[in-house]
Order: sequence, then C-alpha cells, then structure tokens
Amino acid sequence: MANFFKKPIVLVNFCLLLIVIYLGLTIFHIDLKSFFIRPICKDCNVILISLDTLGANHLPCYGYDRNTAPNLCKFASENIFFRNAYSNAGWTLPSHFSIFTGLYPKHHGVELTTDSLSKKIPTLTQILKDNGYVTIWDGPTKDPSLPLNKGLGRGFDEIIYNPQYTVGWSEGIDELVKNSKQGKKTFLFLHTYWVHDPYIVGNVASSNSKRLFTNENASDIPTRYEDYSKFSQEFYDFLMSRLTSDKSHYHIINSFSKRQDLIAKLQASKDLYSKSLIFNQLVSFDDKVKYFRDYYESLLSRNNSSYVEAIYDEMIYYLDSNLKQIFSFIDSKEFKNNTILIITSDHGEEFMEHGYFLHPEDQLYNTTTSVPLIVRIPFLSYKVINNTVQSVDIYPTVLDLLGIYQSKDVSIDGKSLASQLLGKKNATKDNYVISEGLNVDTIRYGNWKLYVKNDANSLHNEYELYNLDKDPQEQDNVFKNYPQIIANLLENLRKIVYKR
Repeated sequence: MANFFKKPIVLVNFCLLLIVIYLGLTIFHIDLKSFFIRPICKDCNVILISLDTLGANHLPCYGYDRNTAPNLCKFASENIFFRNAYSNAGWTLPSHFSIFTGLYPKHHGVELTTDSLSKKIPTLTQILKDNGYVTIWDGPTKDPSLPLNKGLGRGFDEIIYNPQYTVGWSEGIDELVKNSKQGKKTFLFLHTYWVHDPYIVGNVASSNSKRLFTNENASDIPTRYEDYSKFSQEFYDFLMSRLTSDKSHYHIINSFSKRQDLIAKLQASKDLYSKSLIFNQLVSFDDKVKYFRDYYESLLSRNNSSYVEAIYDEMIYYLDSNLKQIFSFIDSKEFKNNTILIITSDHGEEFMEHGYFLHPEDQLYNTTTSVPLIVRIPFLSYKVINNTVQSVDIYPTVLDLLGIYQSKDVSIDGKSLASQLLGKKNATKDNYVISEGLNVDTIRYGNWKLYVKNDANSLHNEYELYNLDKDPQEQDNVFKNYPQIIANLLENLRKIVYKR
C-alpha cells in the first residue's frame, strides 16, 4: 500500500477523487451513506397501510385477551414486529402529517383542519416521486381530517377514491400490478376508517347475527349507517339542547345570527319531517357531521363502556378478515421479493380508562397513542423489536430501506429504524417519544412518561408522571415524588419540541 502512494500520478488522482467526493458532499449536500451503505431494498415497491383508529392494545399480538385480529397477528409473527410503537398525536389529522413529514405536529404545523402544510416541508410522497416512483393514494379523498388539498396529497400522481368505511383497495393494487409489468416502481398508500367510530357493525356483520364479544345489547346505539344519521326525535331534542344552551358549541355554527335563525325555524315547524328539511337546508355538511358525532358520543356515554368496547373489537375482527387479500398479494411470486409492506395506525381508542370515550384531541394516554407497526421487507426474517419507536420514524426508515438520501438541508424529527431492522449491535435503542395535543404535550423516555398540560414553555403547567414499568395503565400519577425526573423530561421536551 505504501508503494502505491509513492507513484506521483496515482497520488494526485487519489487526491482529486477525494476533492470531488468532498465537493459533492458539501456543495450538493449529498449524504455520506449514499456512497458507502448498500440499501436493503433498492427500487422496491412500497405499500404503506394506515388502519385508522386501530389501537395496538386491542390486538392479541400486543397482549389483548380477545382474538380480534388472527390474520394480522399471524402476519406479525412471520415478519418484523415492533412491540412498542407510538403515534405523535391522538387524532387523524396531525398524526398522518407526522407520518408523511417525519415531523412532530408543532414542527409540521398542521394541528387544526384550517392549517396547511408549508411548501418548504417535503412529504415522503414528494421525495419518492422525485426519485422515480409512481405514487398512488387509495382512500378517502374529501375528509377534513385527511385533507389532500392542505398538503397531504402533495406528490401523488393518482388519487383513487375509496369509501371511508371499506377495505376495497383493489384499484390501487391493480395499478401497482400494471406498473410492475411496465417496469415502474410504485408507492401505494392505503387508508381505511373501518374501525373508526361510529362502529357500524350492522353493515358488515351478517343479518341478525349475535355480537362476537358480548351478550349485552344497547338498542339505542346505532350500528347501521342509516340509523347513525337519522333525524329522530331523540336527535332533535339533543340538537335543540346544544343550540339553545351550550355556548361552547358556537364553534359548530359560529354565527350567532345563523344559530338564532335555525332555532326559530326549527321551533316554528310543526312536524319532525319539516324540522329535518330545515336542518338539511341550513346546516353545512361539516356541521351535520359534527352534530351527529356529538349525539353518537352522548349515546355512548350513557351506556356500559364494556359493550361499546366489544362493538369496536368486533369491527377490528371484520377488518382483519378483509386483510387476508393483502397478505396473499404480498406473498405472491411477483411481489414477494420486490415489495415492502408497512402496516400501522394513526391512533387508538379510549373506553373510559381515563374518563374519556373515543379519541379527544388532548387524550394522549397509551390507550390512544399505542399503535401497531408491522413491517415486511424482502429477504429479512421474523424479528421482534422491543425498543420504543414512533410514527415520525417511518419517513426516514422508508428512505433508508430504498437507498434514497435527501439533502441535509431537510430537517426531520424521526430516526431511521433500518439498523434495528438489520439487528446491528450499534442500533439506536430507546429515544424520546413525543405526542402532542392542542393543550397537552407528552414525552416518554424508558419507563417514564410525563404529561405537560397547557404549554411546556409556561410557568403554570399541570403535570402527570407515570412509571410505565410499574403502572402500564397510567392510573397512578406520581409527579409529586420525582421532581428531578420531571425536570429532566421537561428540559428535553423544551429542547426537542420548542427548540429551547
């Protein structure tokens, strides 16, 4: 080797090569990994599935006592299973933007349905498209919590409408097959609201069938689409009580004059049918959805939470039975060795474990933030990963698996899980896990999880602290006993989220 460098021309050429590499790395911001690390699945297709509202704590492979998902858990037992994955928000909108940007909600800035993603923030879809991928969305297209026109649709070549409460992804799969035959690599995003409330089990179960997980019955809780949005006398009474007495609901019909006009016309009409016509004429579609949802939640709160939970579990079971087609497809000869499949969720569901139903924006207990993360990668065998990971990690992981390295000018919060997937000894272990609501932030490290109500930058916060090793259900708030742990977690929350 020494003699090699004694030759002047060789030494000069070697130095020139180093200069070219240096210029490429600095001027064009090329990541060093692109030179020296071989991607795990270069040019593979990617299917990313979001099973909206599917909490990991309701799956048997995550320790649940009901067999709600035999097919999904069998798939998990044959592939890469992340046992401790968490969402970065407690509801659909900010959580999906975190998945697609690799950023926490306060950093991507889409926390309300009125927010839009900054054009300066690239999405995972855009990066894949820029690297030669055909990009396809197959899911709801007009839902305010999945707003394609607010940045989530950026980079998609094709948008396929799929009804909100179905798992009919055949069009998206057909497009992937067609592209594959033409030698085109594809990114396919599949979404379903199947297990989201309302739990319309009556539309998927066989007629007159018994409930799978309970012998209870609550006839007032609608289980069919037509019953959920029915303008009944009970719904009218609920609507009038909200319109006339609950000022906090001005945000639904935010004009006082419009509200008073609606009240007057409803009261003047003589029969229920006339009232329903007035309601449909004067109330916007979005407000109708909110009123029916609020009415549904009021029905849930009057019933035994165990019954409602059983209905949710039954919806998971029927969703699971429909996932078999995806698993059969991914194991087919044509796609077994060239397609990555990632299955996750944006949040789970609460059944009064902490005094809530469903998933309020500021409910960030593990019942809501614990989500499944199951990954299939060609030629990688079954593996259980116990380290805590989060939704923002999906973005950099996909890019690493494919060997796509973006500019160093793009800053993200997520950490690539590629080294963990490969089982490397130097793989990053537990990171700080962040979840955010509108008035609550949480930070977890190891077994400790801190809730900060109000604003982490405020001097007047309320805290909750849980030792998840001793108290996995988060019932025993021990914040008074560990001031130093609170101080350390709060300091890191401020550094990570508030950049202080």
